[in-house]
Amino acid sequence: MMRTHTCGELNIKNQGEKVTLCGWVDSKRNHGGVLFIDLRDLYGITQIVIEPNNNDFSKAEKLGNEYVVRIKGEVRKRPSGNENKNLPTGEIEVLVDELEILNTSAQPPFAVAEYINVSEETRLKYRYIDIRRETMKKNLILRSKIAQVARNYLYSKNFNEIETPILTKSTPEGARDFLVPSRINPGKFYALPQSPQMFKQILMASGMDRYFQLARNFRDEDLRSDRQLEHTQIDLEMSFVDEKDVANIVEGLMKEIFKFAGEKIETPFIEMEYDEVILKYGTDKPDIRFGYEIKDITKIFRESGVKIFKQIIETNGVIRAINTGNLYQYSRSEIDKLTEILKLNGAKGLVWIKMKDLKLESSIKKFLKENEINSLIKTLEIKEGDTVFIASDDRKNILKYIGILRNEIIKKDKNPKKKWAFLWVRHFPLLEYKVDENRYDATHNPFTAPLPEEIHKLDIKEELENIK
Repeated sequence: MMRTHTCGELNIKNQGEKVTLCGWVDSKRNHGGVLFIDLRDLYGITQIVIEPNNNDFSKAEKLGNEYVVRIKGEVRKRPSGNENKNLPTGEIEVLVDELEILNTSAQPPFAVAEYINVSEETRLKYRYIDIRRETMKKNLILRSKIAQVARNYLYSKNFNEIETPILTKSTPEGARDFLVPSRINPGKFYALPQSPQMFKQILMASGMDRYFQLARNFRDEDLRSDRQLEHTQIDLEMSFVDEKDVANIVEGLMKEIFKFAGEKIETPFIEMEYDEVILKYGTDKPDIRFGYEIKDITKIFRESGVKIFKQIIETNGVIRAINTGNLYQYSRSEIDKLTEILKLNGAKGLVWIKMKDLKLESSIKKFLKENEINSLIKTLEIKEGDTVFIASDDRKNILKYIGILRNEIIKKDKNPKKKWAFLWVRHFPLLEYKVDENRYDATHNPFTAPLPEEIHKLDIKEELENIK
């Protein structure tokens, strides 16, 4: 064996044992002619000691950080006062008998130390060094163990893990396919799967009943914080179940995963209808750890003297508002910046209202009637120090940016009401009309079935966008 122990498992119980360790030189110190080296591997750090009378002392003097070495020696108790209570191995050290250099190392482009600030570009370029950092190692180990937790849970629920093809045929999904040329069929291509959707439905039709896999998916789309070119998902499919059955399985799975990670989550998850979520939060994937609910205030301005509001209402548009509270005071430049963000996403502008010294300040105050001010204060529960943002638009266009407005507000709030908040959004629209393509398209994917009570609407053109 190359080693008898890892660098993270020796303790005072091993005192007097002859051991062999392998690892990377994390640091080296010379105290009075004696060399002290922190030897690091995946499992931890062990201090090794090389005295001047050691035949390999001159070799040890040449060691640099990130050299890979193998040592043989005896475990001994550290001198009193030199213990390191922050390390599991902190009570002992290994007095080296033999030292072998397995590999040298050039000066690393950055230190492996956790506190070192390095750009992401540099970290990715030297990924093999980046992964040596404690945080990265822990992340990868945690991911591996969570995958095991997921597998064990799903096996206990009679699921079968089945791999589906990677080189496949293009199917209509939500993004562009990655294409792979076929060598034996010139001019033809395979598509990498955006999801195993078709395959898992085939498995259900084949009678496999319950399927899962940790599936790799590939989507050729622009990178965003929640969009990557490839990702892994816990993919499930079940036969002879209803919505509640699916929810119970997924909630149980998430509870097991979070429990393993040392976190507690509440089940059952909150459930909301799609229409309610869109109205309250402006998006179908809201962060409900925060309040900041969107309120429809169209009725308040039915007889408004505010020209833009009047025009919007006359064209069957809507007026919606968010009370940001008084935790953060927005400066005029911040409001202007926020307005520009919304304009980039389709907004025409942004109205603001502040309550200061029990009086309203607003960009439209001179146009507001007293009854409108009173209604706003009551409906939006405006209190001293609060800032309110108001947007108006047609019913579809406002959805392009009102959720973005709420997300920008959340960025200023560092105090969520709870750490974790899961949400089931139920009954999405089945279809949406693509104006530029003059056709209806699936909101999610064409494999989604309408609710049984909604099927008859498929024959009514005026109802197509209302099918759930």
